Amino acid sequence: EWNGTKYFIKWNKASQDLFEKEKHGLELLCKLGSIAVPHIVGTGKANEYDFLCLSYIEKSIPNKTYWEKFGRQVAQLQRNTQKEFGLNFNNHIGRLEQSNNYCSNWVDFFIYERLVPQVQMASHYLTQKLRSQFENLYSQLHNYFPVEPPALIHGDLWSGNIMVGKNDTPYI
Repeated sequence: EWNGTKYFIKWNKASQDLFEKEKHGLELLCKLGSIAVPHIVGTGKANEYDFLCLSYIEKSIPNKTYWEKFGRQVAQLQRNTQKEFGLNFNNHIGRLEQSNNYCSNWVDFFIYERLVPQVQMASHYLTQKLRSQFENLYSQLHNYFPVEPPALIHGDLWSGNIMVGKNDTPYI
């Protein structure tokens, strides 16, 4: 709290551009207006710590309409389409860097921007058999995913990235 205003500060030692990328993602979500996000106060560095400062959201307990409202707002977010799958900046999944190069279809994006990098990072832990199984999986994925237009999603949507604000307002 400072001058009567509460803030939420995320901080981490030597997080590179983690918080700057998170800021860009929150700005994109805010611009679309489909679902509430905290106000971004700013990012910076203090000594060896990087930080992201956000407005503080007073938590509430969800009432019976919260999850329906949350689901509708996430669905509205995903109605924001574009020409290709990907994003004009890279970001992170946890502390791992994540590429978002554009691809013309979802399966190629999923394979080359999500699965292949993860398999490569874990390659020294994977047996040759398991690496071959991934290769086989890649060739089969076109059979499992329907053709859909590219849509903006919150790629790290888990319970730690959502909350209930006042008046049953969903926040990401």
